[in-house]
Amino acid sequence: MIKSLSTRYKREFLGVSLFVSIITSLITFFLPINEMDNILYDSFLRQSHLRPASKDIVIITIDDKSLQELGTWPWRRVLHAQLLRHLEKAKSVGFDISFLGPSHYPEDDQEFARAIKQHGRVVLASFNNENHSPSYPHDPLTKEANKLGYINVPLESDSLVRQIERYIPDEYENQYHFSLAMLLAAGQDIELQNNSDTALKAYIPFSGPPNHYQTISYSDVLNFKVPEDMFDNKYVLVGAWATGLGDKFSTPTGRSSINMSGVEILANALQAEIEGKWIHKVSPTITLIFSLVWVLIYCVVVLILSPRMVFFASILLATSALVTHFLILQYLNLWVRLDPAIIGATLVYPLWTWRSQEILLKQMQKEIENLNAEKSIITMEQSYQPITTTLSGYNTFDEHINRLRSALARVRNLRQFITDSLDGMPYATAVFDADNQLLYSTAITEKYLAELGVSYKNPLNLKEFILLITANENITNSVIQRIIETSTMVSDNSDTVIESKEDIEFKDRANNDILIRIANTYTSLGQYSGFILTLIDISRIREQERQREQTLHFLSHDMRAPQSAIQALIKMQQNPQTALSLEDFLRQVNLLSRNTLNLVDNFLYLARAKNTSYQLLPINLLDLLQNVVDNFWSIAKARQITLAIESAPDSCYIMADGTLLSRAFNNLIDNAIKYGKDGMHIALAITEENNYWHISIKDQGIGIAQEDFERIFQVFGRAPQMETKRISGLGLGLAFVHTVIVGHQGSVTLESTQGVGTTFHIYLPILHDEESVLL
Repeated sequence: MIKSLSTRYKREFLGVSLFVSIITSLITFFLPINEMDNILYDSFLRQSHLRPASKDIVIITIDDKSLQELGTWPWRRVLHAQLLRHLEKAKSVGFDISFLGPSHYPEDDQEFARAIKQHGRVVLASFNNENHSPSYPHDPLTKEANKLGYINVPLESDSLVRQIERYIPDEYENQYHFSLAMLLAAGQDIELQNNSDTALKAYIPFSGPPNHYQTISYSDVLNFKVPEDMFDNKYVLVGAWATGLGDKFSTPTGRSSINMSGVEILANALQAEIEGKWIHKVSPTITLIFSLVWVLIYCVVVLILSPRMVFFASILLATSALVTHFLILQYLNLWVRLDPAIIGATLVYPLWTWRSQEILLKQMQKEIENLNAEKSIITMEQSYQPITTTLSGYNTFDEHINRLRSALARVRNLRQFITDSLDGMPYATAVFDADNQLLYSTAITEKYLAELGVSYKNPLNLKEFILLITANENITNSVIQRIIETSTMVSDNSDTVIESKEDIEFKDRANNDILIRIANTYTSLGQYSGFILTLIDISRIREQERQREQTLHFLSHDMRAPQSAIQALIKMQQNPQTALSLEDFLRQVNLLSRNTLNLVDNFLYLARAKNTSYQLLPINLLDLLQNVVDNFWSIAKARQITLAIESAPDSCYIMADGTLLSRAFNNLIDNAIKYGKDGMHIALAITEENNYWHISIKDQGIGIAQEDFERIFQVFGRAPQMETKRISGLGLGLAFVHTVIVGHQGSVTLESTQGVGTTFHIYLPILHDEESVLL
């Protein structure tokens, strides 16, 4: 289904791209230049080709001042002859004036013709008439002119002058445009490519707005009001400038209220010829290539980006296109039409939005129908109820939204159901994806990690998660390897799923026994998607198992040993040859029976300390310790051991179970005497430290190795040196001490040096409300 949707999506994209490309091609080849393209060209031209007017070009204007000084137009042609004598050193002189037919003064024509001939670099204006022969100047003038140049400037559809025809290769002699004729008259060698449309027609790169070129009044030249060398090596144009005299045209660089005179347009064309900087329009084929590049890039943009990003990408792409075409115009003097690309790109977004929405809506409807067809596992999953439309065949926007809301509500309910189910589990649970990345962890998991003293932030992978729990690299690697081996394995050659039910057990950083169980997860298509880890704290179970084993060992060995010894004594006593004296027999039986009773008492007291609630009452710790010391007075004296409380406050109350706490201190002092040396000193002290009573019991016995510190507080745990002393015991005494002290919200530690002695440190919470106790 996913593959089918992807294929259709790509097919629709290719269809939209092909359709827009065809439209762009048709616009490029068959749609004439429209106003949009002219506006862009004019704007770009004003910014890219504005430059100073050429200093080699001077315009002599027939302006209002000249008309006032020399009389009304037309003037006698002898004045033009006089003007030419002032321009003898000019490169060439062009008269943008129609000298059609003879003047009223034949001698003036002759004088003007002689002046033209004498100068030798004069260009006269002609005009090409549509369907008629060109209009030439008067024959005597034409014969003496160096070149004739037509002054036609074609107007485009918006009445602006943008281009000229540089020359026309036909049967007429005046085949050169006026600006080109000026260069030829000056003796410039110019190679012309006949029958080349690019060479024939060219756009004028206007250097500036109207009145941009240097102008000198006609009358000022005749009246010697300008320097004699003013026109040396200059191209001189002579033309109408006065109000109402001559033609004026709109140009891309001019404002709507100011037009450019015909002679200044010729000056712009002449500067383009001098600089060789004509603007040419590229062929339709190249225009199509550029247009398709922009259009297809935009197609890709709308395909891969979100609608919001498409907006910003559209601005960026449009800016890139404008800048690119501007730079091509500025540096290559080529104009590439933008309107086909603009129109084509404008069609892309609505077309693709229409087709993609059509695909998405149909797919959404299909998916919702499939979802409704599936079996619901909870009543909260409400299927979509079709909405009846008033017009058959119409799918309203509200209907689509309601369908989507219903489907999303169902998915949310199911997700909430799954989340609640996971959070409702009594154990820490974490969900991982197929790449071993943590996706979700329950509140109990976070609480468990907090109890371990660690915290985390996503993203977190499986190794980092397990390392937080174990704080050991080797254990982590071992656990991860077993998780990977235990999790789902999918055969490379089949879809067979092999499940392993092996549990994984390890110890966390708090020394708790943790059992990991793994449940694999799959997609709706049956593909492996990850697994769920359940972490179960089985410390109590393992502790109970250890206690059960210890109890069995106690019953099967330690309790049977003295009873078996009694049975052996009885058998010996029945045999006259091995019988003991009655006194010895009774003494041995009494000793063995007392050992049995002591074992039973110690075991029962330990069980009570672990499994029953304490009867807490206010107790003066000093009195309790003094009673314990008094109980051992006779035993200590028999071995010449001194036993005393060396320092303690008069009042040191605690909340305690007196029976259990007395037995705990009994065990500590009994061990001190049992494993001590004759004649040694045992010192007790009580001090106050941070809201705790600190009780220290210091002996001068055999000492305990540091590696055995934790072991001796475990049930049946004894230090090796105690075994070598051959003193009877099961290792229940200190386990009882530890259990009772911890049960009173206290702690017990020790310091010991082998051969020197041991000091036990007990800390119990202070009861501060002593006044109520005393009352």
